[in-house]
Amino acid sequence: MTASTFQVRTRARPIQTVYFVPLEEASHAILDAVFATSLSQWLGRFSLIVPCVDGRPLDSYHAWLRAFDPDIVYSYIDLDDARLAELHETLYPAHIAIHRNATDDSYPQWVPKLPYDPLHVASALPLAALPGPLSRVRERRIVGLLGRAQQDRFLNDNFGDDLRIRGELQVLYSSFASSLLVMTHEDRMTHEDRARGRGTDERETVVPSAASLLQSLAHSPRDMGLTHLAALGGQRHALDDHQWSQSFNLVVGDQVEDRIMYWNARQLYPAWRDGTSVDLCVPSAAMHDPAFLNALGAFLKSRNVVHGKDQHGIPHVTMRSTSVTHEHLDELAARLRIVSQGQAIEAQVIASLEQCVPDVETLADRQRRESKASPTDQEWQEHVVDGDVLRLPATEPAHLKLSPPEVLAEEYGTWMVDVDIERRIDHSRFMDRRYRWRMPRRLRVVAAFRAPYKFGDGAYVAARATRDGLLSIPVRSGPLPSISIPSDHEAVRTALTVGRDWDWSWRRDYRVDQVCYVAERSDAGQHFFGTFELFGSLATARMILMNSYWRAQFERLGATDQRAEARHDQVMSLLDKRLRGRAAEAGTVEHRRALANAILHVADAERSVIRNRSWDQLLVDFKPTVDRFCDAHAGPDGEADAEERDAIYEDLRACVRWMCKREIFHQGYELKCPSCLHRNWFGIGSLAPTMSCQVCKTDLAAPVDTPWQFRLNGFIRDSLQRHGIGPLFWVLSRFQDETKGAFWFEGPMSIYFDQDARERHKADTDVDLTVIHSGRVIMCEAKQSERGLQQPAKLAAHMTRLRPDVALIAVMEPPSAALSAKFDIFSACLEGTGIEARLWTLDPARDFDDGPMF
Repeated sequence: MTASTFQVRTRARPIQTVYFVPLEEASHAILDAVFATSLSQWLGRFSLIVPCVDGRPLDSYHAWLRAFDPDIVYSYIDLDDARLAELHETLYPAHIAIHRNATDDSYPQWVPKLPYDPLHVASALPLAALPGPLSRVRERRIVGLLGRAQQDRFLNDNFGDDLRIRGELQVLYSSFASSLLVMTHEDRMTHEDRARGRGTDERETVVPSAASLLQSLAHSPRDMGLTHLAALGGQRHALDDHQWSQSFNLVVGDQVEDRIMYWNARQLYPAWRDGTSVDLCVPSAAMHDPAFLNALGAFLKSRNVVHGKDQHGIPHVTMRSTSVTHEHLDELAARLRIVSQGQAIEAQVIASLEQCVPDVETLADRQRRESKASPTDQEWQEHVVDGDVLRLPATEPAHLKLSPPEVLAEEYGTWMVDVDIERRIDHSRFMDRRYRWRMPRRLRVVAAFRAPYKFGDGAYVAARATRDGLLSIPVRSGPLPSISIPSDHEAVRTALTVGRDWDWSWRRDYRVDQVCYVAERSDAGQHFFGTFELFGSLATARMILMNSYWRAQFERLGATDQRAEARHDQVMSLLDKRLRGRAAEAGTVEHRRALANAILHVADAERSVIRNRSWDQLLVDFKPTVDRFCDAHAGPDGEADAEERDAIYEDLRACVRWMCKREIFHQGYELKCPSCLHRNWFGIGSLAPTMSCQVCKTDLAAPVDTPWQFRLNGFIRDSLQRHGIGPLFWVLSRFQDETKGAFWFEGPMSIYFDQDARERHKADTDVDLTVIHSGRVIMCEAKQSERGLQQPAKLAAHMTRLRPDVALIAVMEPPSAALSAKFDIFSACLEGTGIEARLWTLDPARDFDDGPMF
């Protein structure tokens, strides 16, 4: 790659949908619809169902919900404004939809109306038809239901049924699979009568009952249901909860809780088991049917390959239920042992669905495995690009490569494409590391990369940020939609003013409020940006501004970052002298005139003195730093290496040359005119043997034996002294040390919450720093001292409206009782808002570099 190019990686993945379902007996019809819809989608078997009580998701499911990272939240409960805002803030789904059209308990009324159709499960048929390791047979038989079998909940929950699959197995996919239909004898006769006029598919196999289907599956290892097909065809980040994944999950029961437990537990198995038989959900009455029990035993003996902890020995089965008693479940387990010899069968009663939630360690393990994914994983496609607008080629699921052209020509639905973009402006301390864009959730910057758009059929499409901070876009076949690469400033500004771009068309009474009306760089922000540009990078700015030697030189050159505090003491001392013994009362004309004269005296003194440092002065000040370093690194004889000293001084020369090249320093001479006493500055580019005074035009001879002099760039001096940007670089240096992933930032911004404040040109508040650190939003109030921190309660109120993950107060002085008291007020005001309050204070040993290396 060249300096102007950068890397972009893309990968296709399934749409992840979570369903909020009331935990009540009437929800059976909802589960029927959710199961059927999910099993018609590519990898839809891994959708998540969150049980809800009293109109709220169970609290115990919140961690699982965040780890699941849904693209679509589909709710069968009503969601108020506060709950909607919380979901968008914590999950950042592409869509939230509330089911509105249910008028009765019939199945069709509860079918989810998703914003767009996910990629159909039929797309996985060519993959499923591939020969196994011990077989050359390509064809599969896919379970389907007809007649009264379509009303059988056991068959629908465990194998599924889809009319589109049955039709396409006779046409597009006839070379890959055929149907294994469950149909009673009566229904079969009716079906044959209807089909006699057009002929029947000779490749279809028919079995009459659930028991006969289990027997057929036991003897035909390449037969599968949609529950298996909908678990094939892509890499996924699976949980591996050993409490569940080390045995076949046999759920017995007829309650809503039993079915939800059965469905969600599938996620707790490792990904390498996808497409295999690891679970069943059986009505308790069926366990008393001898024919069904014998067929179940045969099925387990043939299909169960879950072998317990060590994956050796005999297969394990765990019978679980939320509705069957301990005694009854033990009795059923004993019956099953008789017909499934060679299986280790245990019984476990689940007290509540909260017991089915993976523990914190399991969820954390999933996160660690995701974060360690190799950039060379085959699921990623790499692209080298340049420019501010990306036009990337199609990124399709890998399993579609197995499909014939006539299949690909069909419109098969939507999938997600994750986009991992390398940053061109890099804040890493290390040359061999380049950060990548990691997008937060509370600050919705995605709109700056890809505005919402519509598919050809009018479906509203919005991009989102995944849990790992990747840009994720719903797509269909063909090139990806264009993606813009914003500046950091544009990303933050867009997020604050138009970032809340979610679709609320399904709820006419709802309108979303943006975080603020206008956000723009303040005067301090413009000076911070200009100073950053002069230094070229955060690493080089830190090298100078956080080095003890250069801090002392900048202060001697009039650029102290103690903007108000030290100068405040100076002005107070002057006022004491000027007003001592005066009888004038405060507020009188005489008193105000004395104050004005004192302030003008200080201002004139600061403006009139432009300080210089000669090369000799720089060397003299540098010597103690070098001596300390050499004494600390002296050899066995107690003497420092002369070559090392020379190298250190050469490093100083190189650093000064670099600062002159960047125009941080101006190199030249200050010549005092003997005629008018004006102090003339002649930069290195304007030197000549004879020069003229800039005031009286007297000839001035160029010096011949005077060391070079250096003057600090006036913009940097004003930025540090008048606009107080020094603490900002201190805070950013801390983040640079703490960052293991990526971080980016925007400097001081003025915030206008409404149009009225903007029209009055009076900002409601300002934010000194907005930092995106490992996907979290940190808004910072950076001060030189505790005296600069005023009204902590008001600051907390503004932070509550801005909604960062962390509200940081950073004060560039050691801790103090006064500062602690103000921070206590600040943190108390943020309690219950979901915003973490954090305090940073100065640690000179940690924050300043005392070494001579630059």
